[in-house]
Formats: sequence, C-alpha cells, structure tokens
Amino acid sequence: GGAGGHVILQTAGKIDLSQFTIDVMTTPGGNPLTQAVFANGAQGGAGKENFGGAFTGTLGKLETSPVKDACPANLYPATVCAGHIDGAGGDGGPGIIQMHTQRGLDPVDPDIILPVGQTIGDLTKPTVFGYPNSGTGNSKRLVPSFGSLSRARSEWIPIGEGGFDPNDPVYKNLVLSFGGIDPATGNVETTGGVVNALAPVIGPRVLAAAPALPHIKPDGFTLEIEASDLAGGTGGPNGYFTAHPHLMKGFVLELSSVTNPTNLKRFQIAGASYQATAQSFLFVVESAGPTLTTFQAGGGILVAVRPAFFRISTNNSVDSLPASARVQISFQGTVQNANGLPDESAASAPTSDISALSGTNALRFFRFDVLFDIDALDQGLTPATPTPALDFLRIPMRFQ
Repeated sequence: GGAGGHVILQTAGKIDLSQFTIDVMTTPGGNPLTQAVFANGAQGGAGKENFGGAFTGTLGKLETSPVKDACPANLYPATVCAGHIDGAGGDGGPGIIQMHTQRGLDPVDPDIILPVGQTIGDLTKPTVFGYPNSGTGNSKRLVPSFGSLSRARSEWIPIGEGGFDPNDPVYKNLVLSFGGIDPATGNVETTGGVVNALAPVIGPRVLAAAPALPHIKPDGFTLEIEASDLAGGTGGPNGYFTAHPHLMKGFVLELSSVTNPTNLKRFQIAGASYQATAQSFLFVVESAGPTLTTFQAGGGILVAVRPAFFRISTNNSVDSLPASARVQISFQGTVQNANGLPDESAASAPTSDISALSGTNALRFFRFDVLFDIDALDQGLTPATPTPALDFLRIPMRFQ
C-alpha cells in the first residue's frame, strides 16, 4: 500500500532503453512488465472475503482492476471502484520519475534512447506529464532554477614563518605574483573569447635537434631549454626561477609555427628543474595529455614558456571564455591576532592588484575570491548557456 517513491536517473552520458522488451520481463506475480521504469503506487491489500485489492491467484498476488478496488464509501460511483470493503487498504499514490541528461529527448541527438516505435510514455509509469504519449517532440523540459552568479572564496592561507631571519628578528618583505587579469576590475583578460596568454619568461626559441637546445627528450614529455633566456639572465628580474623552479609548475609550454604564429599548441608544465652545470631547465608536461612531438608545424617550431596563474575552460574547451561570461579574481591580506589566527577585523579591502599586498612584512595571511558571471551580457539563461570552470589557481610567493 506504499506510495510510488521517487526514481532519478542522472548521467552525463546517455540513458539507453532501446533494448527493453516486454516479452522477457515479468513481475514476481507473473504479469507482463509493460514499463521499463515505473514508480506506481503499490496495490492495496484485499479485505473481507478477499475483495477490494490484490487477490491471491495461482501465480501469487495479482492486481485488481480499478473498478474492483476499495475506496471511501459514497464518494465514487460503482463504475469507478467497489466502494467500502472491510479491511481493504487503498492503493498507494503515484510516484515521480526524473531523467536528468543534457539533451533529453532531443530529436536530433537524444540522450534518452528509446526502442524503435516507442515513446517515453510507453516505457514509464505513472503517465508522463507534459510529454505526449505519441510523437518524438520534446514538449516540456524541466530545468533547475539557478542564477548567473556564483562565487568561490578560499580560506585564509597562512604565510607561516617564510622570510623570517633568526639573525635579524624581522620578516622579509612578501612578494606575491599573479597575472592574466585586469588589475583594476579583476576581470580575466580575453581576446575573441580566448584567455590572453602572458608574455613569455623564456623564449620564444627555435626548437632544435639534440644535443642543441632547446630540444625534446626521447620520452616525448620532457623539454630542455637554456636558462639564459630569462630576462636579464639568471640574475635578472626572473632569475629567481633558477633557485625556485617549482614556481613554474602550472606554467604553459607553448609550441608554435615559425611561419604561422596562430598555429600553436599549449602544454601544462607538471614539473620543472634547473640544471646548474648546463644552465638549463628541464620541463615535464602533463603525462595524461599528448606528447610534445604531436605538434606539427610543417616547418620550424618556436618554444616559449609562459606564466599561467590559473587555467579556465568552458564546456571542456581549455583557455576558452566567451563574451557571455565573466570571471573576476580579487585578493585580501591580513595580520595575525594574539592567538596567531587571521584577524578578520584588520583584513585589507579586496583588490585585484596583487602588488597591493606585496612589499610588506606585516601580512601573515592572504586569501583569494573568484566571482563567476555566466550572463555578463544580460541575455538571460538557458540550458545551453556556456559555463566556464576554473581548473586551478596558484599564487606564487617569495621573500626579498
């Protein structure tokens, strides 16, 4: 006598009902199963003299037709139900079935695949609401209620004892690095729906054959390039990378055509090391992706190492951020309180200019805030609205 419950089928792929056939599936009582997914309420139990609900047959409990079901006296005519029967329980109420997919019953590329000649109404029970029992059109579609704005804020990140000199009991000045956003607005900078690449810290240099530099190692995932390309050499403004090559993890190793700069491929750096004797860097790109040798330029190839403090993808397209969406990034810093914890009352005002938090030895904590707006053009939201994702965000810090 229970109600039908709630059945949810949810997938990023497809719900395949195409192989369902009623001739090979039966209920425990032996009745043919006429639906692939059902949440109908249970049959009420029989009452006095085995009337008014499920009755016992040679194949077990069998359902009665509605006209033989018990129901409250004097509320329904005899042609609808049997009326009051002592001891008989009523049938359970209908449940709910939901199928969550991206395209549903789209007539061109459906995510819910039906047997030939069948409709969704043929395969589900209770009766489908808002969808015809015949035809292939999708007359109604349920879309969750959501807004255009969402936010992600980190916890306070401790700077710790970095920069402390025991011989001179003061902290060195903190230097935070970041780029790729407008320092005034915090908006991720794009051109034509593509996230802007930052100026290279190494290169571009023409790819060569080993042992000349730069060259690709036999494993296909490792590239060696001379460190002299750092601005001003190893003692220049980017020279600190030789002592801290780990700060280049997450940077982008870009290969491009000498004759056609728009023909390029970017690889994410998973590891970096500095070879002091050779004064060169070894960069290892993500092994889950393609090898460096998969890039073909039809001629000379340029190598460049570009900073990347975050990576954005939209609908699985890396570095894509359409004009309809906006991503804003800001930062805050604060000192520690008497208990060594972040002092919220002393937090700096949010800023998208990372230099505003640099050049001081007072801050002991910082945090970042990311605001997503997927309706930046005020065009309204639909199930097809592009939704950007932040794959990673890193803020290198050092002391000077």
